[in-house]
Amino acid sequence: MSIDVFTFRIVLKDKPFNRHGVLSVVASIYDPLGYLSPVTFIAKILLQEMCRRKLSWDEEMCADELVRWKTWLAQLPQLEEFQLRRSFKPPDFGDVDTLQLHHFADASQTGYGVVSYFHVVGVNGKIHYTLVIGRARVAPLKRTSIPRLELTAAAFAAQKDSKLKTELDLKLAPSVFWTDSTLVMKYLRNPTARY
Repeated sequence: MSIDVFTFRIVLKDKPFNRHGVLSVVASIYDPLGYLSPVTFIAKILLQEMCRRKLSWDEEMCADELVRWKTWLAQLPQLEEFQLRRSFKPPDFGDVDTLQLHHFADASQTGYGVVSYFHVVGVNGKIHYTLVIGRARVAPLKRTSIPRLELTAAAFAAQKDSKLKTELDLKLAPSVFWTDSTLVMKYLRNPTARY
C-alpha cells in the first residue's frame, strides 16, 4: 500500500570542516516548505558563529565547533524516517466546512521563525490541524534586541500569510496570528500609527 507523504533523502558527501563545508551541506538539504527548519537552524547558528569569529572560508573550525558539527551530521540520516502527510486533511475526514491559517511567530537571541498550520473544521464537526509551512532565520550578525526580533518575526508571519493566500487556491477564513510578545501586541494596537 502506498501512502502520500513528504519524505526526505539525505545523501552526505565528505566536506571539509570549515565554513565552506558547513554551507555546502546545509544548502544541499532541499526543504522548500521549511519542515526541517528546526534541524537546519542548528547548523546555520554554527555557521553564523564561525562568521562572527571572522574565520576565512577555508579555515578549520575550532574543537568545540567540530564536536557540535560531527554530532549534527551523525544525526542527520535520521531525517529519512520523518514523514508528513501531503494532504491537509485525513482521508476519512469528510467535507470541509472551514479552512483557516494559524501563524505562530517567535524570536530569541539566536533567531526568529514562523510556523503556519491549517485549522480544518469538517461539516460533521471534526477538527484537524496540519502543518503547512515553517521558516526560521538566524538573527543578524549585528546584535539586535529581542523586541526588534519579535517584531521582525511578526512581520515575517504576515508575509507568509500573504504568500500562502496567493499560492493556495482555497477559500480561507480570516487568518489568526499568534505571538507571546506584549510589545508586538502594543505596536499593533497603536492608535497613532498602522503596522
